[in-house]
Amino acid sequence: MRSCVPRRLRCEAPTTISPVVVDGVGLRASGVISGFDSYISANDEDVRWANVVAEAFEAAGGSGDSDSLNASITAAIEAAGVNVERTELKIDPPQAYGAPPTTGYANDPVNTATGNFLEPETDMAFDGGCSALLMGRMYNSLNRDVGAFGPGWSSWTEAGLRFDDSQARWTQFDGREIFFSRLGEGWDQATTEAFWLTAEDEGHRITDNKGGWWWFDAAGRLVEYAAGEGFAVALRWVEGRLRVLDA
Repeated sequence: MRSCVPRRLRCEAPTTISPVVVDGVGLRASGVISGFDSYISANDEDVRWANVVAEAFEAAGGSGDSDSLNASITAAIEAAGVNVERTELKIDPPQAYGAPPTTGYANDPVNTATGNFLEPETDMAFDGGCSALLMGRMYNSLNRDVGAFGPGWSSWTEAGLRFDDSQARWTQFDGREIFFSRLGEGWDQATTEAFWLTAEDEGHRITDNKGGWWWFDAAGRLVEYAAGEGFAVALRWVEGRLRVLDA
């Protein structure tokens, strides 16, 4: 087992890096952790390469010409399976999803450390009993995805569920993402908050501990949600496009 001293960041971090909630906003830094791992692995490979070359020089001694020495070193590297090329280190910047945090952002709001720019917009809102019927969107300058409103924008059209072998990813209308790890045939509680995901009929349902729920069809599209008893908002999709929000 390799020493933890030069790898403290990974050793002290959880195996799966999930978003951390700060002031109600999901913050992710998994790209930094993955990039750090790649950097350490590349350093280890450089050490292996240097050791193999040193051993080849030692084995050759002072005999032979440069061509034969190069050939023996190349053969030793190939036999050891050492990667002689170091790939470029790529780190995805930590991203803030959803509403602007109350710390680290200037009035625009712009993150004063990373330069990340956020722009929340409310296109349509109602009062009273229809207050949950909201058409809003969020721009995030670090968001590489192209939504219905263009690059970097998130809205109800991007909200939904996606699955892979290890987890489910819930994307909310403002771009915030919440993760559910696999647990047997289902999913564990959300990694950062009180949300639960279950499979029902031909879709999935997410619930919270305040009476709220979100219903998704078999394609992972959000089709209905409610913040509590007494009202619900339905999303109607036509040919893969969101056409109607109905309370």
